[in-house]
Amino acid sequence: MRRVNSKRPRRLRKLVSNAAWGGFGLMLAGGAVAFPWYVYFNPEQFSPPRIEYSGNGELFGEPEDRSGAFEQRMISLRGEILDPVETGTVEPANISSGSSGDQPFPGRSNAYRVLHVANGLALVRDDTGIFIVQLNSRLPDGQVIKEMRRQDQKWELVTSGNEIVGETP
Repeated sequence: MRRVNSKRPRRLRKLVSNAAWGGFGLMLAGGAVAFPWYVYFNPEQFSPPRIEYSGNGELFGEPEDRSGAFEQRMISLRGEILDPVETGTVEPANISSGSSGDQPFPGRSNAYRVLHVANGLALVRDDTGIFIVQLNSRLPDGQVIKEMRRQDQKWELVTSGNEIVGETP
């Protein structure tokens, strides 16, 4: 009787399997490298369609539906004539000439209280929330913290408006 080496077909099968998976990995890596370049050189196949406005209410050459039912109902409800133009203009009298930089901060609605001070930072509370501030920090009402000092075992913050915000017991 002849003995057959049973390890040889198993090794061959494993070698073929490893080669197949390695080839698949190389093909996948090659596709991952090549696809972005294909997209780069063929943008017309991958970009969204370009929308151009002709100025007469038509997109892509499709006529706009102007049955007028909606416009007629709106005219009858309001008693006024609608402007048929898609865009409108603002009258120069309605435009304000002031810049937003000239707008003052809102007035002070509530008082601040110091909750805790440590390492140059202070926890300040008012009715809207709790804030962490340091020197030269701006409070919500526009004032700036100019000084932090300790008097009579309590911390006080001095603001740019010479207002003293004290610690509550």
